[in-house]
Amino acid sequence: EIVDKAESLPSSGRRLAWAQHLVNGKHPLVGRVLANRIWLHHFGRGIVDTPGEFGILGSRPTHPELLDWLADELVRQGWSLKRMHKLIMMSSVYRQSSRRLDQRAANLDSDGSLYSRYSVRRLEAEIVRDRMLATCGRIDTTQFGPSVEVMEDFAGQVHVKDDSPRRSVYIQARRSKPVSLLTAFDAPVMSINCERRTNSTVALQSLMLMNGDFTLKQAEHLAKRLRTESSVDLDRELTARFETQFPSRSAAWQYGIGAVDVPAQEGAGSLASVRFQPLSHWTGQQWQAGPVFPDPVAGYALIHTAGGHPGDDTQRAVIRRWTAPQSGIVSLGGSLRHHSDAGDGVRARVVSNQRGLVGTWTAKTNSVETNVPKIEVQQGEILDFVTDCIETVTSDSFEWGVKLQLTDAAGAELGRWDSAADFHGPITTSIPQQIACAWRLAYCRPITPEELEMSCQFMEQQLQTLRASSAAGDHESIALSSLCQQILSSNEFLYID
Repeated sequence: EIVDKAESLPSSGRRLAWAQHLVNGKHPLVGRVLANRIWLHHFGRGIVDTPGEFGILGSRPTHPELLDWLADELVRQGWSLKRMHKLIMMSSVYRQSSRRLDQRAANLDSDGSLYSRYSVRRLEAEIVRDRMLATCGRIDTTQFGPSVEVMEDFAGQVHVKDDSPRRSVYIQARRSKPVSLLTAFDAPVMSINCERRTNSTVALQSLMLMNGDFTLKQAEHLAKRLRTESSVDLDRELTARFETQFPSRSAAWQYGIGAVDVPAQEGAGSLASVRFQPLSHWTGQQWQAGPVFPDPVAGYALIHTAGGHPGDDTQRAVIRRWTAPQSGIVSLGGSLRHHSDAGDGVRARVVSNQRGLVGTWTAKTNSVETNVPKIEVQQGEILDFVTDCIETVTSDSFEWGVKLQLTDAAGAELGRWDSAADFHGPITTSIPQQIACAWRLAYCRPITPEELEMSCQFMEQQLQTLRASSAAGDHESIALSSLCQQILSSNEFLYID
């Protein structure tokens, strides 16, 4: 019954009265429709399989008593959707496995409508994006505020502006510019009413995961997170036996600034020593003294893949530090190059913490070879590759690529290192530990020995390919990004079981 207009209301009040009538708990359909849609969201199908049609043209409910109970419970809980979601997700029917454990039940429930098991379902488009962001540790869970703009790139693909990590519910919805990633994974079409989403499996989805900028960027972010946040104690018993089979060559290198203290008579074999202070800031491409560049103290000191730039004086030389993993004989090969006509060039020195000065070279608008045929080293011995500005710091950008080969007394090779190929950002754990961490972040479960072994094999194959191609950059980071892309594209990541 619609009451007469109240004098206190600015309008007739009929819409308000109608809304109050719908939620008073006595309307026969409102609670059922809403409970059915919540059920549809969690199970992929409603108790009434036509969520937009509860009339004579719709399908009959598979469990009418359950639907009535859920509708009544929704009203009893004060129309709290949060409590209803929790109620369903805590139920035994929701927590079932998708495996067919009972053949009799499988015969009676071939289409899954009786819920004898949980049907495997792919995540919705927005949740695919949000889960990738959450796994990478980037998702912005800030509530409320304006929507995030979308834009087209040069290829015509629509993506979120500035790679914003805000949840997908805050992405701007424009009929003329649907987000390409969401559209590929069956986001609803905005031009028509969508009472239930389709669930397709098409080639475009695989192509989007293989080549899409969003997936590739998230794989890189996940790789960076694994290298800095993995715990040394995570799955330690499992990963320990793979570390000897899969040693990290990048872990032999450190990057810093400092100075070489040499006696008055400088020369090969001089008892020189190095004062070393690690560079603290990683930009994603290079090491430098701090987030501000040039740094107020260290100036232009930086180290990148090919070389770098020394600081403002000889007390702030840039240093690549290599630590011998075992005893043997090291041979060094390399080339120091200075490009600019300005300034007085740069000076490069190799210093051992056991044997002192090994070699000194200078370069000014030219390239010089920095080869040392033989250095006997002990396990744990340090070789510092130090580059300073000589006297003035003008135009002192340089390139210095160094390759090391370690052999035993009989000449058998024990290992090879390349300063460019092995260049890396922050590393706190070994590669097997990083892989184990990826499994827990992406799949919310521990990795199995078989999965770890296959992942290590994949990483080694990637590294071999990268080293053979002489590609620049941190090879271990690139290989780890490739593995992360496979994880983010896997069925276990994209589907609910």
